[in-house]
Amino acid sequence: MICVSPGLVPDAVCHALIGCFARHIRHLGGADDQPAFAHRVLRLGQLSVAAPAGDRSVRQMRAIRWLVTERLREFFRDPGIHPEETQIVRWSPGDGQPLHLDMTRETTTYAAILYLNDDFLGGETFFENGATIRPRTGTLVGFHGASLRHGVRTVVAGTRLTMPIWFTDRKGCAEP
Repeated sequence: MICVSPGLVPDAVCHALIGCFARHIRHLGGADDQPAFAHRVLRLGQLSVAAPAGDRSVRQMRAIRWLVTERLREFFRDPGIHPEETQIVRWSPGDGQPLHLDMTRETTTYAAILYLNDDFLGGETFFENGATIRPRTGTLVGFHGASLRHGVRTVVAGTRLTMPIWFTDRKGCAEP
């Protein structure tokens, strides 16, 4: 099953998150456990520690994380899921990802992608079952990331920005 929620987050909030990414990626995005994502990933955990006082970005990301969590709990009828990792990710021309399962952390169950923009070519999310989702600003796509193979078609032009969130059923592994 794939949860698709068009317009879940207003465009203005998505654009504010893009601004947050632009402000913080230089000093927070250099180190990543996956070298292919260095300078492309801004983690909520890093931002929570490093953002200057008064920066609304952390509150916005947490509020969206809560909204997405509640939407997935409702859709999948699973009240026991908890956010495990929240990021903002930049995909430039030439970037894509083949079919895969979310197995970086053995505790991951569900995955969600919030599209922050749609002014680019390519970059569709695709699934082994043949489903393809064209990104639209503010749209959420949620699925069982640990068992439904999925990928990202190569970005052809422009920059794709997303807010992926991974979930776990282990409360002790939840992101603060």
